[in-house]
Amino acid sequence: MRNLSMSLVLAIAGMVGGGCATADGDAEADTSSELTGFVPSFTLHVSADENSVVVLQPNGPSNTCPNPNGCDFAYLGGTQLTIKPFPLIDRINCVMFSNWVGEVCHGQGSTCLFPLTADTSVHAHWIPLKGCVPTIRIHDASE
Repeated sequence: MRNLSMSLVLAIAGMVGGGCATADGDAEADTSSELTGFVPSFTLHVSADENSVVVLQPNGPSNTCPNPNGCDFAYLGGTQLTIKPFPLIDRINCVMFSNWVGEVCHGQGSTCLFPLTADTSVHAHWIPLKGCVPTIRIHDASE
């Protein structure tokens, strides 16, 4: 009776503690340490010469990086990301998006799509907008 009680206590402790309990006499226990369903996470570093970069993910929140030094965002591996410069044309600062620097967005237009499968860096490059005169906006108190 004592062995049965001890096995019951071990089984309950295993359920509460999240571990595994085996009854006396179990010769083969599964000692596999493989994780099933594990999805790694990766970091996306975005930066830009001017303005902001917006990172979108399906069914998830968007992230905006307004910092010219860049921002780091973490996502689960395989997440399909869409990166866009914002704004595409900036008539206040007289610049326009030119191209992406970084392997995953190379050759793509202003909208870059890719699955995040490793730590990745992407840089948005803007160029001067020809014929544009920078606009100085003065805030009117009546606005």
